Amino acid sequence: MVRRNILVAAALLLASLGLYGQNAPVPKESSVLPPPAPEERIFAPFPLRIRIGTRPDGVLLTWEEASDPTAGYSVFRSDSPIDRGSFPAAERLKDLPPGSLQYLDVPPDSRGYYYAVLGRTEQGGVYEVFIPLKNVSIAPVTYVPPAAPVPEPDPKPVEPAPEPPPAVRASSERDGIRVVWEPVRPGRRVVLYRSPSPIRSLSDLLTASWVASAEESPEGILDFPVPGIGYFYALVDDEGLRTGSPELAVGLNVTAESVSVPAGRFRIGLPEIPYASRSLPLPYLSLTRGVEAGSQSLPGNLPVPSPSASPLRPETQKSVSRLGGSGKNLPSSPPELRILPEDLELSAVGGEEYTLRTIVRDRLARKDWKGASDELARYLSLNRSPSAAARARFYRGQALAYSGQYREAFFEFLLAQDDLYAPSNLWIDWLLDQMKASGPAVGR
Repeated sequence: MVRRNILVAAALLLASLGLYGQNAPVPKESSVLPPPAPEERIFAPFPLRIRIGTRPDGVLLTWEEASDPTAGYSVFRSDSPIDRGSFPAAERLKDLPPGSLQYLDVPPDSRGYYYAVLGRTEQGGVYEVFIPLKNVSIAPVTYVPPAAPVPEPDPKPVEPAPEPPPAVRASSERDGIRVVWEPVRPGRRVVLYRSPSPIRSLSDLLTASWVASAEESPEGILDFPVPGIGYFYALVDDEGLRTGSPELAVGLNVTAESVSVPAGRFRIGLPEIPYASRSLPLPYLSLTRGVEAGSQSLPGNLPVPSPSASPLRPETQKSVSRLGGSGKNLPSSPPELRILPEDLELSAVGGEEYTLRTIVRDRLARKDWKGASDELARYLSLNRSPSAAARARFYRGQALAYSGQYREAFFEFLLAQDDLYAPSNLWIDWLLDQMKASGPAVGR
């Protein structure tokens, strides 16, 4: 039995050895199954890790570079979440070149907005891939611009500092006194005063004498005072004088020391009167030496004056007697006090008009003749307008006339005559009669 099994195994072994070196048959593929499709790959790069934050100047978007290179990035904005459905309504803000990883947006209002950053193709399109927190924001971002700063009020214009008064120097020059100073401003008008006593205050200036009013110049002003008397000088700005607040600074625009012109018999520099003092067609009368009675006749058969006066002819004596006896009776009382209509109202609130009307009301109208005369003299010591000066002299003339100072009153009315002809002439006629009747001592 065992022998039989061994033989069978040997036979099978030989059969297998007969097939050695041949290939195994390959099964045939079924014609019913389709061939496998080639492998498909999708290429859609997009930026990574978008971050959005607000700054004072706008909304800042930052992101990281896409894993695959792109032709750049495009930034979109929308008032609703951005996805495939709402993307057509989103606003395209900016196309950025490759490598740009941030963008600053300034929204038009304070509504909340959503943002998306998409990769761009070589042809100018975009890869419509929307991945929240990768390249699309998931929450609206609100930007509120900072409030505009409140403009500061314009600073008040700084008032210019007052101009310092110029330094005045006075020195004698021939027969006068030259007052010079450094001009402060071209075209500025100044007024020069002099006084035999020091000038320290406005009251001293009121009693000083007016010298001149002129524009500033390097030559200064040449004054011709009375020789032998020392004078102090004050140079005042005309504008400050008109406002009633002139600046007086001793050592600057007020001289600290007096200056005088040496006294002498003749004033130096005044023109000499020529011998031929008559105007044509009258003949010249040139006398080069004195003529005494009893001396020889001068050349030209000029008569020698007699030692005693010749008597008047009879007809001349009659004419003189007739003129002396035909004088009319002189009025014993002066004209009535007259206040001009423009000074009866107190409508002025300041300036020279108000001051003049106050003197007329408080002094002249109350018949305080001396007080009115003194205050009007101080009033006229400053530079006044022609109208105000004429009225002040007219009032001062009346105060002096009522005080019995006819001569001084006469000259005041003469100075006011050009502006106030009729009322001044009435007083002038009366004063002439009074001075003729009272003799030459009147008014001394």
